[in-house]
Amino acid sequence: MHEEDDDFDVLLLLTAAHSRREACLSSVRREVHQQMIEGAWRAAMLTRHYLTVSCLDVPCVAAWMALYKNGFDSNFLNATSLT
Repeated sequence: MHEEDDDFDVLLLLTAAHSRREACLSSVRREVHQQMIEGAWRAAMLTRHYLTVSCLDVPCVAAWMALYKNGFDSNFLNATSLT
């Protein structure tokens, strides 16, 4: 009977250690996953910025600048939807 109790105690200790290990690994996995998501988001935003910047005209030749310099205030406000 005493040997069965010892086996049961060892089994309980191993189960407790395994549970602690799994909880710790779960926390680490969650943190790594979050960092991977943040890295992917940063890369996507950087790519998006480069694509947006490359599509913009130089301000001195942009259509809105010509309208601003040569047009009426009401035309500029209507074109930029500021009214």
